[in-house]
Amino acid sequence: PCFNGGTCRENCHVTGRRFLCNCPARFIGNVCEKDCQDALGMESGDISDAQLSASTELVPEKGAKHGRLQSKWNGVSGGGWITKISDTNQWLQIDLLDQHSYVVTKIATQGRNYYSRIVTKYKLQYSDDGVTFLYYREEGQVTDKVFPGNTDRDTVVSHELIPPIRARYIRFRPIEWSGYIGMRVELYGCRGNVLLYSI
Repeated sequence: PCFNGGTCRENCHVTGRRFLCNCPARFIGNVCEKDCQDALGMESGDISDAQLSASTELVPEKGAKHGRLQSKWNGVSGGGWITKISDTNQWLQIDLLDQHSYVVTKIATQGRNYYSRIVTKYKLQYSDDGVTFLYYREEGQVTDKVFPGNTDRDTVVSHELIPPIRARYIRFRPIEWSGYIGMRVELYGCRGNVLLYSI
């Protein structure tokens, strides 16, 4: 009864009862009917500068608002978010404004454009209130997920999130880097009041 490779997990053979599905990565909805892997707006600008913040920035033209996928160095933009301090306490934050509006199913990163400032490993955090943040873990795991990052400036490296994240705030947390910490990022998923049955 489930679409797109989903598997029924409850009320599968009970007439008159709504069944529930476990959905594979990128699909959500009651019966896994909704493809949920659209770019959420870092590259396009649909996510505004005001929704972006960071722990530190080297200078304003290398601040959080320049940490957008495909951002280019041009003398005004520094070609990415660059931290003032290179340690594991740094973060780049995206505020999606409402924890009920978005499901995040995939992430993508690049290094800094033009200069080699590359995050090679990072973690993700998420929060509903902007105060208490949890580290992302893969389904069934007891340790925080460490995402392989980038090995050059401009290649896009993406990762599907299983399970997806539904939260207002998403933070990228660099843990290893080459040169200074430098990142450009994108979130993928969908918005709308859809029920999320992935586990």
